[in-house]
This record gives sequence, C-alpha cells and structure tokens, in this order.
Amino acid sequence: MAFDLGIPVIEDTAYTARRYEGEAIPSVMALEVARVRHVDATRAVYCGTFSKTLNPGLRVGWVCTARLAISQLILAKQTSDLNSPLLNQMIMHQKNNG
Repeated sequence: MAFDLGIPVIEDTAYTARRYEGEAIPSVMALEVARVRHVDATRAVYCGTFSKTLNPGLRVGWVCTARLAISQLILAKQTSDLNSPLLNQMIMHQKNNG
C-alpha cells in the first residue's frame, strides 16, 4: 500500500454518496485508520463536498486528516483566500447540527 512508502494520498469523495447499488467500498482513510489506530497517525487526506449531492452552487467542502496536516491546510487557505462563503458554511452547519 502507498502508506508503507510514506506517500500521502488525497482521497476525493465528491461522488461517494451517489452510489446506487452494491455494498459501500471502504475509503482509503478508513482503511488507514484501521491500520494505524488513530487519524493523527494517517497520511491520508479525505476530502468531501456538499456541492455534488446537495446544491451545486453551495461551494462548501470539508477535509478529514491528521491535525498537523489540518493546521498546514488552514495556513494555506488563509494565505490564498480572503473571503469564504460564510453564509453557505452557516447553512451547512445548521443543516448538519440542527
């Protein structure tokens, strides 16, 4: 597996929820967490979006990975983007937590 070589894998799951038949296939992230026993020990980066399944214009996504990688992604986002769609993020937060 690529993780044995120390190579990070970015897993884009934009269309995972559109599976219509058959059993769900485990994600690379799930396999890696099962192997190393904690998300902070993984090299996988699991990316998702609400744009493909909920609303194409929403443009809100999410990432699940080790905390160190998250902190690096936050810094990269802050230096490259000065305006995130706050209203869209608030709508998704309310939808998922309300």
